[in-house]
Amino acid sequence: GLVPMAREYGVRMATENMWQRDENGKIIDDICASPECFCRCVDMVDSEWLVACLDIGHVVLCGREPADFIRALGRDRLKALHIHDNDTVNDQHVIPFEGKVDWMSTCKALGEIGYTGAFTFEILNSTGRVPAELCPDVLKYSERVGRYLIGQIK
Repeated sequence: GLVPMAREYGVRMATENMWQRDENGKIIDDICASPECFCRCVDMVDSEWLVACLDIGHVVLCGREPADFIRALGRDRLKALHIHDNDTVNDQHVIPFEGKVDWMSTCKALGEIGYTGAFTFEILNSTGRVPAELCPDVLKYSERVGRYLIGQIK
């Protein structure tokens, strides 16, 4: 299996909450889309080598609040974040505050669990669609947004 290989090479594997579309195009849950399912999956493997990576944008696509999800996963399971925003209808992958995620309650919940893991932007639709000359400015802005959010985790 993968766990012994991860242990051998000293690499932690992270699993992520996902979504899918039904036959009518409506977004519905997929693997680890609910806090209960995600906790159950991580706990079932029961290894420090498998951790949770919570995709904040996917949480809101499935109609849930990131803060509730964060509290359910807790510090021991949650070791990585995919940070991006959306309109709760499309997986837009834009910079935080360009969509509908409640970033203040999300950061508050991260502070409550003592989160110290990775904070990874997935903002390809904010950076990938601008002319190359503007990309450094977008990246500087996204860095400021990231540092601001990290500063809100208390």
